[in-house]
Amino acid sequence: MAADMADETPAIPRVAMLTGSLSPRAGGMFYSARIPANIMAEQGRSPHVLGLSDPDLAASRDRWHVETLSAFEPKGPGGFGAVPALRRALEAIRPDVLHARGIWLPTSLAAWRWRRRHGTPLVISTHGMLDPKALQLSAGKKRIIAAAFERANMQHASVMHALNRSEANAMRAYGLRTPIAIIPNGVDLMPLPEAGVSGRGPRRTMLFLARIHPKKGISELLHGWALFRAQRPDLAAEWRLDIAGWDDGGHLPHLEALARDLALAGNVAFVGPRYDREKIAVMDAADAFILPSFSEGLPISVLEAWERALPVLMTDACNLPEGFARGAALRIAPEPGDIARGIAKLAAMEPARRTAMGRAGRGLVAEQFGWEAISADYLALYDWLHHGGDAPACVEYST
Repeated sequence: MAADMADETPAIPRVAMLTGSLSPRAGGMFYSARIPANIMAEQGRSPHVLGLSDPDLAASRDRWHVETLSAFEPKGPGGFGAVPALRRALEAIRPDVLHARGIWLPTSLAAWRWRRRHGTPLVISTHGMLDPKALQLSAGKKRIIAAAFERANMQHASVMHALNRSEANAMRAYGLRTPIAIIPNGVDLMPLPEAGVSGRGPRRTMLFLARIHPKKGISELLHGWALFRAQRPDLAAEWRLDIAGWDDGGHLPHLEALARDLALAGNVAFVGPRYDREKIAVMDAADAFILPSFSEGLPISVLEAWERALPVLMTDACNLPEGFARGAALRIAPEPGDIARGIAKLAAMEPARRTAMGRAGRGLVAEQFGWEAISADYLALYDWLHHGGDAPACVEYST
């Protein structure tokens, strides 16, 4: 009888995950891809993870706990083109389900070619890359890639993966009628520091933490901070701004020069990238968090700030309306005047109110953004694509 029951157990699908960078250079995708993959591996369902080489991979490799982690060099102009070794790796794996994380990438081209050749069910995660503002960045290059294969790849995927309702709407606006699975990013809930040992200094700190890129609104933040200092010098004397993150594309020198031009020396500090324990430390030393982005999928940095019980200033583009509804965040627009208004409003609050905002955010993370439940949704999606049956609750169809 036991043997008969074992024979009836559905086979576990072999899943190959294709992504760009396998290091923190991927930004939030490093966490949204790696953490669910590691949880799946702990459950005996490790995906095969295939990505692209970058200079930071060696220092990041041990943070992946999957059975197969392989990085490849793309061939072609500008590092974009075919990845022959990736194709050979897929031939060795023979996946039952393919999950492509990110678009406009050499790995997207590999996924498109593999699906056309073998008909393997394909999930595509766009991670905010179809947001209208994101489409405006390198728009010409993206139009060429879309015409060559990417639009057809998304139109014929088995499922598109959106991080939230806003991203699902962007997919529909792009003309996609593919089923969409809405599965958010998440964050681990860890103990907070004991009172008095948080690392906070006599001046309060507003923290920005994300990659250094124009879409994050850092230039607007610097102009807004200068306005805040001019309009509310009484409050500004009590606050400083720390900007943390790695330079994605050589934008940091311009921002440092802008800070000097705005006479922000001594009030604004560029503190470099912060990962893992250093990230937790810099958040625990902060009093508030700000992300004035023009475009996001679902920013893990905001979830991490809430997890550390920080009050948040963010734009609607962060796609976390739950934070406004729960009183965990103040809404700002990505323009200097409104950024200055939001900073002044938060700075003028009684400390107890800022603490209440942070606690509301931590409660929201605990309720809705746990990695275990998110990983279970991914596994249900893969099982459905391989075995069939009723679609998981996270999947919706075009009307």
